[in-house]
Order: sequence, then C-alpha cells, then structure tokens
Amino acid sequence: MIALVETLELAVLAAVLFCAATAALSAVAFPLVRGRLARLDPAPRTSLLLALTAAPVAAGVLLTALCFLPGELFLAGFHDHCAGHPGHVHLCLVHHPPLDQGLVGWVVVILAAVALAGVAARQGLRLLRSARAVAALRGVARAADGMPGVHVIDADVPVSVAAGLVRPAVYLSSGFVRAVAPDVMAVVQAHERAHVRRRDPLRLLLANLLSMAHLPGTRRALTADLALATEQACDDEAVRAVGDRVRVARAVLTIERLVAAAPASPDLVAASFGGSHVPSRVETLLSDTTWRPARGLPAWTAAAALALLLGASPLHHVTETFLSWLTR
Repeated sequence: MIALVETLELAVLAAVLFCAATAALSAVAFPLVRGRLARLDPAPRTSLLLALTAAPVAAGVLLTALCFLPGELFLAGFHDHCAGHPGHVHLCLVHHPPLDQGLVGWVVVILAAVALAGVAARQGLRLLRSARAVAALRGVARAADGMPGVHVIDADVPVSVAAGLVRPAVYLSSGFVRAVAPDVMAVVQAHERAHVRRRDPLRLLLANLLSMAHLPGTRRALTADLALATEQACDDEAVRAVGDRVRVARAVLTIERLVAAAPASPDLVAASFGGSHVPSRVETLLSDTTWRPARGLPAWTAAAALALLLGASPLHHVTETFLSWLTR
C-alpha cells in the first residue's frame, strides 16, 4: 500500500511537471502560430483552439500515463526497461519506487491538490449558479410563435442568448422581439441556432476550466481567440441561411447597439449574438474573407499519436531520471 502511494506521488509530480512544461511551451509557441490560426475556417479553428486551451492538462495526464506503458508492456512479455537502471525511482506499477522520496515530491503533490481543489470549488460554484440561471430562464420562458426552437421570456430588457449545457436553447426577451425587425430577427435566429447546434455554451465552459493551467497572458489570448472563432463560425452559418453577408453585418451592429446596455448575467454560461468582438466580426463579414481550410488534421493527429507511442520508452527513462534528481 505504501509503495502504491509513493508511485501515485511520483505520477502526480510527473503530471505537474508535464503540465508546467506544456504551459511554458505554449506561451512561446502560440504567438508564433496565432496569425496562421486566425486565417483558418472558424469551425475547425474553434476545435483547434479548444484543444490548445486543454493542452497543459491533457499533456499532464496523457504523458504521465504514457510513462507507465513500458512497465505494462513488461507484463505482456516485452523487455523489462526498469531492470536496466535499478538505481533511481520507477514510474511504474510493476517496479515500485523506493519508499523514501524526500520532501520535494510531497510538497508538490500537496500544492497540486490544493490548487486542484480550489479550481474545482470555483468552477463547481459557477456551474451551479449557471444551472440555476438556466432553470430560471426555462421556468419563465414560453415557446415563441412562428420561431421553432426559440423561447421567449417576458422582459422589457433586450436579451438574446443561447444557454444551457446539456440541452442548450435559444432565449429571447419579449422586449428584444418587439424591438427587432423581421429581417434582423431571421439573422439572429440562424446565428443563435448555430450556437445551440454546436453546443457553444458547453465549449466555452470547458475552455474556461481547462485554460486555467496556462500562463495568464496565453490564457487570455486563447480564450479571446476562441470566443471570436465561435462567433465567426455562427456568423458564417447565418450567412448561409440568409444568403447575404452585408445583411448579417448590419444585424450584428444593430443587435450590439440594442443589447450593449443589457448584458447577460455573469453567472450564465451562454453565447450571445451581440456577445463579443463585434468590430472584427463586422470587418470580416464586409471584406468577404475566404477562409483557409484545415487540411491534414487527421493525418497529423495520427502521426503525433504514433510518435508518442514509439517514444514511450525514452520518455519513461528521461522522466524517471529527472524525478530521481528532483526527489533525492
């Protein structure tokens, strides 16, 4: 049991180191590729940016799990990697580490546990408040006449949001419906339905949670770019629905002026038509931008996965060597 606890300590320590290294690498690399990403089609760009927000957390979990692979392969009859270096700790379920790992490892594990508990508590409270806000919306909303999938709440304050994590829906206030002309309303419906179809409220919640492992400047840039890509993807769907980019741009400006004084509740995880980056969205719509398709992503993903599997043994050895130095 004690040996298993020591192995868990090493695993957490390795995960923290991988997470920190990936965050540092992202801080250097993201500014170099940010411009190229901005020219990609918004739909795949949102997926790429979401993956980048999760990169430090994903690297911490996946690379640590990969370090355990050589030991598990030994059980299947492959070469025993750990037998070749008995003098340092083992990140392995087969060969348990020495029982005395020093103070450094435990300090890192305790700090990581405290940080994780803090993040979990903060995000849990935000999720609870959001769930209550969505429940309140559903409780007072009614189906909109002639607008399938749209719910209306009786309020003079102009509100237009797609909200809900499990069952997202479009919510408009009665004041908004009265104030918006039919041609603009058609654009709003197409845009908000795109948010619902893409499950953007859930996407934005995950980005907010997973990006916390990044350095502050990188996190702000990533989440801002993701918000812009999300809105541009829905603007593109609205253009395809109404067939006129200028009409969509005019609607964006109209709604931005209308709802600027009445933003959605900060407790609500939602995507709004007039939500963010209005100047950039309007400029893109009026310039008739041609997006660059994201080609080759499956092939690159498969190649990266194969490279990681082939590099499991060297990664295992380097990680154990570094952990031995750190915990002695």
